[in-house]
Amino acid sequence: MKKNKNRPGYKRTKAGWLPDDWFTSTPASFATICTGGRDTKDKVDDGEYPFFVRSQTPERIDTYSYDGIAVLTAGDGVGTGKVFHLIDGKFDYHQRVYKISDFDTSMFPRYFFECFRLNFIRQVRRYSAKGSVDSVRMEMIADMPIPLPSLPEQEAIAEVLECWDKAIRGYERKIEKKRNIKKGLMQRLLSGKQRLPGFDGEWKEVRLGEICVVRRGASPRPIKDPKWFSDEGRGWVRIADVTKCARYLRATSQYLSQEGAKNSVTVDPGELIMSICATIGVPRIVDIPVCIHDGFVVLRDLARCDQLFLFYMLSEGTEKLAGKGQPGTQKNLNADIVRRIRVNLPPLTEQQAITVVLSSADTEISALERKLVTLREQKRFLLDNMVTGTIRLPQFANTDAADVTTGDTE
Repeated sequence: MKKNKNRPGYKRTKAGWLPDDWFTSTPASFATICTGGRDTKDKVDDGEYPFFVRSQTPERIDTYSYDGIAVLTAGDGVGTGKVFHLIDGKFDYHQRVYKISDFDTSMFPRYFFECFRLNFIRQVRRYSAKGSVDSVRMEMIADMPIPLPSLPEQEAIAEVLECWDKAIRGYERKIEKKRNIKKGLMQRLLSGKQRLPGFDGEWKEVRLGEICVVRRGASPRPIKDPKWFSDEGRGWVRIADVTKCARYLRATSQYLSQEGAKNSVTVDPGELIMSICATIGVPRIVDIPVCIHDGFVVLRDLARCDQLFLFYMLSEGTEKLAGKGQPGTQKNLNADIVRRIRVNLPPLTEQQAITVVLSSADTEISALERKLVTLREQKRFLLDNMVTGTIRLPQFANTDAADVTTGDTE
């Protein structure tokens, strides 16, 4: 057994560097592992029991094949390494979902769930020649080394992590509630069904082409030629970029070279763009210099319309815009269709007052989202360090290993 000179009280194991009083074990040693007997077609929309398939969201079913505490994960498909469930009760599960259950007295299920989820991809990659893992065999789970402190320490670690999970779930509920409130506000304020105090003027229906210049993007051709791209420069906006952000687009995954930008359509910070292909009707205000391809339009030179009000108006109408798409291999709009889109405009002062209300709601949501990100980062830090014994709770730390937060790890 190799000791760590830089971290007294730690030893090297199959699960990495662990405290001297910890051991390693494998799921095959302390639990039973099997796959289910059901297929996705067996689901029942209003079924009595949870039905775990290869998705993070369980389906429902009217049968159950197990009743108790279990950890479940997808055995193949897009959910591999991403879908994990901990359940205590009656449920059924898919034929390509693994169930780890019937834990013996050496393992606390909640602690195992956290260790298993943390180490899953790193461990099963040892069995794959590829960089990714798209399927899992039984032995990949059965032989996975799991750090094993005493049962009381497992329970204490799990309790700390559950405190963070409760806080995370609480903020997720707050964010969902705020989003629903904002959605209701948008529906009422942007339709004129609810008027803000002091406003009673008539709204006027106009076409977008009457209040702004609509220009479609363009792509340099042939698009796969590497000379168009660069490690820096103007951002090259893709659908994935706009779906990852909210109001403002502040980053892109690709950039165009100067030559590439000359053969596209440039958009400056502060301008409003909207997607018109594949994912239709997603507006964003760009916060960096970018170029857009023909899957986007830029709406510029606004007259009689507040830009932020138009952003909210288009956001509220995203589903309706998708219905206007031209049929084909995938629905899409064109610049002429966008110019003909009708919107109802109140006087400019009322537009600006409405954006103040909606922006305030966005600010509240953003603050909650930042707190949620912080909580998730804290949970990840604790998880990484507590299930490896790098950080130990005071009642379990010995004099050599206590308060160790740095050192060599595998």
